[in-house]
Amino acid sequence: NRSAIPSIVTEASRMNSPGWETAINILVNIGEPAIQEVGNALHFYSKDLDEYHPEIQGLCILLEQMGSPVIDILLPELLHLVEEGTDENHVDEYALWPIQRIGSPKADAVVQILSRIILSRRGERIRKISIDALQKFDLSVIRPLVPVLRGCLLDASVAVRSSAQKTLE
Repeated sequence: NRSAIPSIVTEASRMNSPGWETAINILVNIGEPAIQEVGNALHFYSKDLDEYHPEIQGLCILLEQMGSPVIDILLPELLHLVEEGTDENHVDEYALWPIQRIGSPKADAVVQILSRIILSRRGERIRKISIDALQKFDLSVIRPLVPVLRGCLLDASVAVRSSAQKTLE
C-alpha cells in the first residue's frame, strides 16, 4: 500500500521512536518503491540542517541498509549533505555512510568534497572520518590526494595523522 510509505518514512526518520527499527525494516524490504519518498523527506529536512539533523541521521542509516544500487538515485542529495555539513549538525558524516555503500565509480565526486573537508579548519572528528572514507574508493581516484594526506602526517591531531598514515599505506 503506497499510501502508507510517507508515514513509514517519517517514522524511519525518528530514531527515538519506538517504531523506528520496524519502519527501517519495512522500508528496506520495500526497497526501490520507497526511494522517491525518502528523497522527498531528505529534501524537506535539508531546508534546515541544524533543526533536522537527527531525522537526516535516521534516513542515512536507512539508506546505508538499503544499499546500492537502490539508493544510487539519491547521490546528489547525499553529496549536498556532505557539502553543507558542519561540526554542529554532522550531516556530512551521516551522508558518508550510504555514499560509501555506493562507492566507486558512481560516488567518486565525493572525493573532492572530502579533500576540502580534510584541508579545512573543521573538527578533528570529521577530518578523520573524511580521511577514513577515502579508503572505500578506487586508488586511481584518491591518488591525487596523496600530497594532502602527506600534509596530514604533520597535523596536530594524532587521530588525523594516524588515519592519513593508514590511508597512505
